Amino acid sequence: MIKLSKDNTKRQLAIHGWTGLVLGFLLYIVVFTGAVVVFENELEQWSASHLQTSEVIDSSVTDLVNHLAKNTAQELWQDIDIHKHHGELEVFFHEHRLNKKGQKQPYGVQYSINLNTINNPKTTLRKQIIQNRQIGFPANFEDPSGTEWVQFMRFMHTNLYIPGRLGFYATGIIGLLLLVSAVSGFLLHRHLIKDMFLSPRKPKNKTGKTINYRDGHNLAATWTLPYAFVLAFTGAFLSFALTLGLPTIAYTAFKGDINTAMEKVSGKPSVALASEVSHSNQLLNLDNIIIESQKRIDSYPNQINIRGYGSEQSVVITRHFAGYIDKDFMTNELMFDGNTGEFIQELSIVGQKPTISSDTLQLMFSLHFGNFSGWLSKLLWFGLGLLLCYVVITGFKLWFERRIKQASWRRLYFSVPIISYGVPISFLSAGLGFFFCYTSAINISMETSIWLGFGLGWLLSLASLIFVYQMNTNNSLDNTSIKVETQSTLSMTHIKNNTQSIDIRLNKSMQYINQYFRFVLAFFLLLLPIIRWQSSHIGWLTLAKNYTPSIIVIDLFFIIAGLIFYHRFLTKK
Repeated sequence: MIKLSKDNTKRQLAIHGWTGLVLGFLLYIVVFTGAVVVFENELEQWSASHLQTSEVIDSSVTDLVNHLAKNTAQELWQDIDIHKHHGELEVFFHEHRLNKKGQKQPYGVQYSINLNTINNPKTTLRKQIIQNRQIGFPANFEDPSGTEWVQFMRFMHTNLYIPGRLGFYATGIIGLLLLVSAVSGFLLHRHLIKDMFLSPRKPKNKTGKTINYRDGHNLAATWTLPYAFVLAFTGAFLSFALTLGLPTIAYTAFKGDINTAMEKVSGKPSVALASEVSHSNQLLNLDNIIIESQKRIDSYPNQINIRGYGSEQSVVITRHFAGYIDKDFMTNELMFDGNTGEFIQELSIVGQKPTISSDTLQLMFSLHFGNFSGWLSKLLWFGLGLLLCYVVITGFKLWFERRIKQASWRRLYFSVPIISYGVPISFLSAGLGFFFCYTSAINISMETSIWLGFGLGWLLSLASLIFVYQMNTNNSLDNTSIKVETQSTLSMTHIKNNTQSIDIRLNKSMQYINQYFRFVLAFFLLLLPIIRWQSSHIGWLTLAKNYTPSIIVIDLFFIIAGLIFYHRFLTKK
């Protein structure tokens, strides 16, 4: 039990309420999208109906890399990134060049290789199918695998789709906001342990309704308090570390060269320029390196980075992502000699060798993204994320319920269901925009189509204001505030009746709005699995035969959630 004086309690309540009110809408978007993109890989697979494929590199790729290098400009040999992406092996030969904004960015050639040709012993290098070949900056590459909808939600979470560093500043500030709300909420809890097992009391009147919201808010907030602390602190740190910390180091110590600063901070070795290498000294031990890394980490690498291909200083870095390794919840990186295949050392995010600080930083990444224990941690983070969304929404409701007698706040009260339902509806509608562009032959960019779908979702959400307008026109819902001064001219009975009349009309309007949103949300939830199946013609039987349970699980989630909201629409609960 935390004892605060009456003045301190009022002060903390004001801090808690106003911080949530001012940026609560953006906080809701960031938390909601963060909960969704926990299953980023699974949703990418679902959106394009990709059959189950391994995302680790366990194939023989040495001959392939050597063959591609011979057909690639030598100046692009400086860095080679290799990884799997939904059934295709992507190999990116690149150097760093200045883009139109004057920033150094990777520039090169990316090959997408059909993995079936690699694993087929009868296929020669010349017959291997290059699915796609793109030249330029990766930001301008097209993604034929159908992951744009999920990337849209990820960008909303990381930077609210605001370009440049401003987006990361915004999400960093929102992370600090969540931290302030969590601390003030913690101080306001008078019975922290008791609130963990508090059952929300059923409302019997208007006062009971507010108590019900408060009980639900306290119950959910208590269980999500540790999660909120972790999410807020790690999110704010990661946002500001990328936008303030690293650029500051780069400008003060490396004349603004962020890539060089990153190499020094991370301890990654610099290599000879591509112009100094020769074709005669090729990488010959990549397959042996893959096998050796598997022995050391007990997992095949998810990514491979080759630095200085063809030079005497060539090194190979294998990355083994967190969540793929049962005994470890942090990403591992190993460095090998690119010519002899000998193991050199284990790398860390910061510094050349693992330290407490580097392990702490890796732990922050894993805790923020919830990928430290496979499906189990993802489900936990997803559930806690949705519960935290409920805390935000009930906080809105409590704020407006306590000020419902004021006409200005009463008008804004209708924003609560618009925000709470509008956010998921708009992202689901963005998914429809994705499927429309992904499956149609209409000449429209994927980004435009997704934004049009996103806008349609908000248009449908704002259409709920028609109910408010109709009730205002017919019943004069927007009466003036019920003030104490009216007692001098009106009888107390008249004031009481007028207040009750406003409450009845307000509740009726909110009931209509909630019913409307439940129907729209149920419609989108039930429609998306149908469109996914119709666009790919891959049903559950085919998915089961190809051991792709994640798509089936996501289909079932949409269907069950849609049926729940449709049931609530029919029962008006």
